[in-house]
Amino acid sequence: MTKRIVHKRPDGGISISCPSQKLLAVMTGAGYGWSQERVDYEVGKFVASGKSDGIIRPYMVAIASGGQTESEAIELIRAKDDRPDCLGCVVIEDSDLPERTFRNAWEWAD
Repeated sequence: MTKRIVHKRPDGGISISCPSQKLLAVMTGAGYGWSQERVDYEVGKFVASGKSDGIIRPYMVAIASGGQTESEAIELIRAKDDRPDCLGCVVIEDSDLPERTFRNAWEWAD
């Protein structure tokens, strides 16, 4: 099954993203083998754009060294992608999404 990340937007709509299979393979495999300096550099780029070091660093370490389960990798991606303007964010199976035609009728259960 393919996992999707669903964000509840302030306008009442939803945004749906799909984690890249290539990224998941890197995070669940051996990673890119980056040095600590490279990890710090990549984290610094995200922090400069307003992201929290506490969210971005584990994500970048997973890309650098891999070793995550698929669920752990998806959770790191979800945390990285969570935006301050979103009212909620969940990970669901692709098969749990309603047909595209009916997505505007989808209700978010808090």
